[in-house]
This record gives sequence, C-alpha cells and structure tokens, in this order.
Amino acid sequence: MKTKRILALEARRDTLAAELNKLDEAVIERGSDLTGDEQATYDAHGVELETVNTELAKLIKREADIAASQALSASLGAATNRNGGRIERGDDAGDTVYVEHGEHDLLIDIYRAKNGDRRAAERIERHAEYSEMILRASGTSDLSGLVLPKYATDRYQELAIQRGRPFLNTLVGTPSYDRLTSNSIIIPVETTAPPMGAQTAEGQAFSTAKWATTTKTINANTVGGYADVSRQALDLGNVQSGRFFGEMLTRYFNDQERQALWGSGSSGECEGVFLADGTQTVDAGYTVTGFVEHYHAVIEAASKVETNDEREAQYILMSPARWRALQSACDADGRPLMGWNGSAPTNVGAYIDTNGQKWFAGMRVITSSRVVKTGEDDTVMAVYNTDFALFEDAPVQTITASEVVAHQGLVRFIAFGYMAFSPEIRLNSVCLIQNLGEPDFSMSPIS
Repeated sequence: MKTKRILALEARRDTLAAELNKLDEAVIERGSDLTGDEQATYDAHGVELETVNTELAKLIKREADIAASQALSASLGAATNRNGGRIERGDDAGDTVYVEHGEHDLLIDIYRAKNGDRRAAERIERHAEYSEMILRASGTSDLSGLVLPKYATDRYQELAIQRGRPFLNTLVGTPSYDRLTSNSIIIPVETTAPPMGAQTAEGQAFSTAKWATTTKTINANTVGGYADVSRQALDLGNVQSGRFFGEMLTRYFNDQERQALWGSGSSGECEGVFLADGTQTVDAGYTVTGFVEHYHAVIEAASKVETNDEREAQYILMSPARWRALQSACDADGRPLMGWNGSAPTNVGAYIDTNGQKWFAGMRVITSSRVVKTGEDDTVMAVYNTDFALFEDAPVQTITASEVVAHQGLVRFIAFGYMAFSPEIRLNSVCLIQNLGEPDFSMSPIS
C-alpha cells in the first residue's frame, strides 16, 4: 500500500514529465528552439523531476523494506505461537556447513575467522547464505546477526523452552494475542461487561448498559544476556556448541519467566503478575506450612477466581521446593499423603499422573524456581490460564564476536529477543496466596 507522500510525488512526477513532453513537441512542431522563458522552465522542470525521482526511489525502497520486515515478523510470530515458542524453520537441506558432531564447529570458526582464517570466514558466509531466519541484516565481516545452526535450534531450543519458562508455557499460543510487531501495544481492558436480563413484560426493553473498556499500553522489552568465552577454549575446542547454546537459551527463557512474575514494569522490564495492582489475594499469615493448610489455602484462592471471574482455576504455580515439601508429608503411620504412579486409589488431595503431570486440589501444578524472589519462598498463585497478554518475537539468538574484550583473550556471545507482557487484561483470573511459611520438610506426621 502506497503512502500519501508516495502518491503525491508520483502525481508531481507525471505532471512534470507531461510538461517536458509538451515543450519537446512544441519544438518539433514549429521547427525552432525553445524561447528563453521556455528553456528556463524546461531546465527547472528537469531539475525538479530528477529530485522527485530520487526521493521516490528512496521512499519506495523504504516501504518495501518495511513490508518485507513486517511479513517476516508476522510469519515468525505466528510460528512462535503455533509451536509453543519454537522457531519454525525450513528444512535447511542445503546447510551442511555446521551439523552436530560434524567436521567444523561454529564457535571455533567464529574465533578463527575473527583472527584472519579465510576458510573459516567462507564457511560462516555459506552458513549465513543458507539460513532463512536472519532477522537483523548485518555483514558477516563483523560476525553479527548469525543464526544458530539448525541442529542446535531443533535439539536445544525446545528443551530450553520446556525447562526455562514453565509458567509462560501455559500462555503461549493463546488465541487473543499474536506476534510482536511494534515498540508498544495498546490493548483493551474490560471495565463494564455487557449485561443480560429478562424482559419484565412482552414488548418491554431488555436491561442494557454499554460495554466499556479502558486501554493499557504495554511496551516491548528486550530480554537478553551475554557470555564471555576464552579464546583458548574456542581455539582448542574445549567448548561444546550444544551445551553452550542450550545454556544460553535456557537463561534467556528463565529471564522471560522472571519478568512475567516479578518484573517491575519499569527500567526495561515487563510488569509481573506478583507486582500488578489490583490482584486478588489470600493472606496465609505465615502459618501455612503443612499439607492440610496448603490444601485449604489453595481451595480458597481457587474459589476467589471462580467467584469473581466465573471460571474455574486451572493451574497452581509454586516453587519446586514447596512441591517437594508437599510430597514429603506423611500421615501418622508414615504413609505419604500424596498419590504416586502405580499406587492404589487413596483419598489424597495430590498426585502425579501417568504422564508425569503434577496435580493438587484438582488443579495442575506448575513449578518454577522464578516464584522465589531474593530468597523468600512465600507465594503461590492460582490462575485461570489464558487471560494474560503475551506478545513475543520469535526468540532469535544473535551471536557477536566482540572486540570489547579482545584484549583479555575473550570472545563475547550475545543472545536476545523481545517480549511484551501484561497481566492486567483480567486480573480476577488470578489469585495470589501470600505470606506462606517456608517449605517445611519436617518429619512430624499429620494427625
């Protein structure tokens, strides 16, 4: 779609071209040169036409670049939602430069190319040519904007997503929220729901009120980090690419999870669920430590979600330590209160099913270490799973060999991506259980 500026310039270009053609035809018809005034007009139109064409070319190229970028971003965002956060790629059949356990290693080649190894630089260039997912154009001369080899993406990224952000994994692929395409996003937040009511008599008006919303602007934030690797480790092959990539990816998704739970909403962070204004809570009074107390507190939180949001809570989010403490609870005869795979049916309030899924008080348990902040493990969350806004770019990892630390014999690798997150779409879909006691592994039985 052409912008108004492009349309205006095209119209002016056509007008100038018509005027020049008219003057050319006049010369041919009368068989004489242009008059002084005509020549001045002809020269002025020629200069203006050249300026218009130059500006048009720049604008058209810019619009084409923007359209291509948006199309690529859209396809990546859709792929991210379809595949639970994974990058969707082609088969990369031609990219045989870097394969798992192959002859050449991308990390080592990055170092060698930076130090003048022509063949290593050629391999990196071939890899870049075959890669279909380069989002940020940059020359390979500075080794920025490289895409991970397909084997690393296929093997390590999915594992990193699964273990790195268990809470956010319950939100990926929700139908309401899609790709990240701008620096900020304006989303509606319902303030008055559309009412329903019976007619008091036939022909009388239904009860009515306008559905009302307010707007919430959420910003796209950068999530990323870097690692410095010694030149000796790279040059002598002491670094395993798979383990290195996997660790960087896991830390990337860990920080996404941390921001979604504890993000401050400022200083480049998303606003986290635990710090959002207006979230409903259950105050445990620091007395909840045992299995039974947890059971009652969780049921109370679930009832608040169902009462105020009119939908059943589906998940319970807690730390791994708290879940293990609940597993350790026993009755007076030393029998675990939690059911296990293969155990006979018992009247227990928690169990692990045959698929390895954790359940407590009829809700699926999600465990995440990011629940714990600054050493305090005192919060559990009951939640209906889809009512938060999560937009994200496909989680692209950019690798950069930096000169900043070259004097220390180090090469710097940077992984980053973008996300926008807000819990304020429907705050009643969550209830925090706060001021819990620390996870208790006491051997005292439940009486």
